[in-house]
Amino acid sequence: MGTAGLPGFLPDYFSQFNKQNLIMALSLLAVSFYGVNIVAQKTSRSALKAATLKILSSIDKVPLFENQNGIAETAYQKSLEIASQLSFFTLALMAVFYIYPELAFVNLSVSMGITAFFISAQFKRADDIEKKRSKLNALNKLPGLGFLISFAFIVSDYLFFSPPNLLFALLSLIITRQSFAKLINSFRFIDQLYDQKHKISSIFLEHEPIAPPPNVNETPFWGLLKPENSAIWLPEVISLSSGSDKVQIGSYKWIQSGLKNIICMKVNLKDSRKAFLIKIFNKKLARKALHEATLLVDKPCELPSVPLLAATMVRGFHCHVFDITDTDQGSQTNPRYWQAQFKKKLATVKPPLTLERRYRKSLPLLPLRLNSELFDRLELVAEDHEKLKVKLLSSQLTKLKNLISQQRMSIVSEPKKEQLICSNDGDILSFHWADWSIEPYGTGLSLAESGETGEELNQPASSLGEKPSEDSLLLLISLVSQLEKHFAQQQYRSALNLIPSILECLDNEKIRSKHTYAH
Repeated sequence: MGTAGLPGFLPDYFSQFNKQNLIMALSLLAVSFYGVNIVAQKTSRSALKAATLKILSSIDKVPLFENQNGIAETAYQKSLEIASQLSFFTLALMAVFYIYPELAFVNLSVSMGITAFFISAQFKRADDIEKKRSKLNALNKLPGLGFLISFAFIVSDYLFFSPPNLLFALLSLIITRQSFAKLINSFRFIDQLYDQKHKISSIFLEHEPIAPPPNVNETPFWGLLKPENSAIWLPEVISLSSGSDKVQIGSYKWIQSGLKNIICMKVNLKDSRKAFLIKIFNKKLARKALHEATLLVDKPCELPSVPLLAATMVRGFHCHVFDITDTDQGSQTNPRYWQAQFKKKLATVKPPLTLERRYRKSLPLLPLRLNSELFDRLELVAEDHEKLKVKLLSSQLTKLKNLISQQRMSIVSEPKKEQLICSNDGDILSFHWADWSIEPYGTGLSLAESGETGEELNQPASSLGEKPSEDSLLLLISLVSQLEKHFAQQQYRSALNLIPSILECLDNEKIRSKHTYAH
């Protein structure tokens, strides 16, 4: 528009067109590119959501924490952004190499310096977190500095050396500015992903441990108990659970459950025998709430659990509602008997194959948790006469894992006495399943329980159509699970005291013959 004729940098082919028509055509072309960009962004967002859902469905894990899908989608989107921006930077650098090689070498040197600066900041130790944040904040200023260096080089080239065509220099300068911005953006996204690496790994990697839940302010949680608040949310939850909009709360009271950061309330309806137990989980226990719901929403047959009526949200907190009509929590004359009866009933429950498969993909079972690190630590604290036995057990680790893996799977839960109630039929039921797990049968049993024989402990396997496990294998698994528990609690002396009994079980002729037959 600023020249009398056709600009010299345009191809001669354009000379056959009228100047005004050419200006209009190029303007429409620019607008068209803008429209294509908008369509491409919307298409990529739709494809992103579809791809994220496909990836999550293929992972098939139990829920690990709140907003798992949102974190996965954000991680996937930022990964694509990183790939696209680094691709743009590479192509831009190649283009500058073609039209202005000298400037390309300058840009490459500056980019290497920026990259080295980012790496030095990213991999600071945890105790240098403030220095890391300071360096990463300074990273935002580097695109301007890089552009200034490139501009200074172009000016000096025009003053003292042999520069290329002015148009090529201007194009190179524009490309340089964009490429440095893309490079810094990609580093910023890498830093954001790195800060959530534990959560991202636990979502996308099969055997990665889950990330710890974040700390939250507890004040809104306990505020739910205030009468002015409970008068609003309590009828809503009961209506959802009972399927009736016309419910009248008769009374409600706190239940002594022995659970921290979980509100437990018993609610009775007015003019009705119906009774409900409401559990509200603090946000720091959101993963436990999801874990419990995973088991109870589609619970296995014969699971000794109070019926779950609803799993919902109350003011941002997970809430589970149970039906405890015609049950009794306060008549535990012999709590140990109740717990023993509960364990015997739970031992008869075989986890569904689908649930077992999902659990195996999400969390390691007892054989996978046994590793050389455990025995190395025990050897460090063992006395001289105990070190040989620790080494002997460590040398048989593969055999130990294989033996434990032969045992059938069972659902493990160890509720406290306050979390058990008795139904009208005399069944002992639990209303807390936030810590359930699937482990080889025998895990978590005490020595007395694993030593029982006959109908009491071997009957569950028989009733499921399986060959009853040898008492020694049941005892072995019980001992190993207790050793792991003592190790996790740093009760190393108690763990060392179990090793002779474990070695004796490994040398048992029954187990050895079964192991040889199976392999």
